[in-house]
Amino acid sequence: LHESMMEGWEIFATDGISIHQDTSNEIGNYTLILRYSENNSWDISLQMPYGWTVTYPREAHYVVTADGTNRSGYNFGIGRVGTIRGTVFNDLNSDGGRDSAVEVGLSGWTVSAFAQDTSNNRSITTGADGAYVMDDLAPGIYNISEEIPAGWVQTAPASALYTLQITSGFVTSSIDFGNFRVIDTIRFRTFSPEDLME
Repeated sequence: LHESMMEGWEIFATDGISIHQDTSNEIGNYTLILRYSENNSWDISLQMPYGWTVTYPREAHYVVTADGTNRSGYNFGIGRVGTIRGTVFNDLNSDGGRDSAVEVGLSGWTVSAFAQDTSNNRSITTGADGAYVMDDLAPGIYNISEEIPAGWVQTAPASALYTLQITSGFVTSSIDFGNFRVIDTIRFRTFSPEDLME
């Protein structure tokens, strides 16, 4: 796995009053000069463009005090967010596959992505056609599952969920969920007049 240094990223430090800013150079380094202030608690963060996320540190920022010493090691890891797409559908014949001609999507169903780092958990509701898109998943391992309303049984996937390794810029589709609606069965028994006399 190649991890390159990132040039041209803006890093900010603020104590709530003043703001200091620097841009990373060709080898990814930056320098901030923080002077003692009345508050003297500086929050250091990275400006993130759309489609990117901070992967390190976990808190996505640092809090430091200015005490006149030179410090290093305030590094940021970044990666492109991952995207998954799929459909929740009505599996009329309960075979685990989708016949798109007759097995329509189910709207208003909740699909969730549960990460090892719970701060990256995501949930989304399917649209009118049963489709959903999650396009803001930070790199990591996720379990993708659906919430199943009462009266329904899941038919796909066979494992009940998907486990995915989301890497930087990861894109995949067909993360689908099939569901079969349970209908109450009423059984009838026919009696003859002789049966009723016994």
